[in-house]
Amino acid sequence: MKLISFMIVISACYILNADPLIVKGVDGTWLPVIASSWSERNNGVIVVLKENADIEKIRAKLSETFPNLKIEVSGNALFFSSTNIESLFSLISGAETGVVLPEKKLPDPSSRLIIPQNTELGPDEVEGTVESLSFDTKTGHLFINITTKTGKMTLQVTYKMKDGKADTNDEKNKYLSRLLLLKKGNVIVFKPVRTVGSKFTSLSDYLIRKQ
Repeated sequence: MKLISFMIVISACYILNADPLIVKGVDGTWLPVIASSWSERNNGVIVVLKENADIEKIRAKLSETFPNLKIEVSGNALFFSSTNIESLFSLISGAETGVVLPEKKLPDPSSRLIIPQNTELGPDEVEGTVESLSFDTKTGHLFINITTKTGKMTLQVTYKMKDGKADTNDEKNKYLSRLLLLKKGNVIVFKPVRTVGSKFTSLSDYLIRKQ
């Protein structure tokens, strides 16, 4: 199972009809989709967009959805006045922008992050349907309760933490970031890994089936 380490754009977009600026992971981390970076300045928030994003269309859609927001275009960025990051993102998290970014070309057809429903499993792969998840901010453990053909299972994935949230600069966290977007009913395919001394199963490679 070949995987690209970090393409959050694709992982978030399969849930929605159009791409949002940002989404919120189960650990509370803000994860970029159309946005590439953001910062607070001049009593507002400036959000830099990714290349090829139709900024005028995005501004128009967000202004229509959130008429009380004051949004200005500044180059390849949107400026939201009289707000801060937490307040703004809590409001617009997951909101559709009317724009879908062009799908990135992957180096190999087998390197798919979201796989069709009829894709066959490999000999060492397991498929499970997500029942629930929980995140422990103290330990950085994400627990994913799933149902497989052989019964119920709890997967444990550990993230490097920073200030009570998963560190978005950590390379391993980037690879595992899509798991923070899982919802009840999502289907994942993974290679199970047993850790000595742990009662939970972890995983190495994983993919998410398109619904």
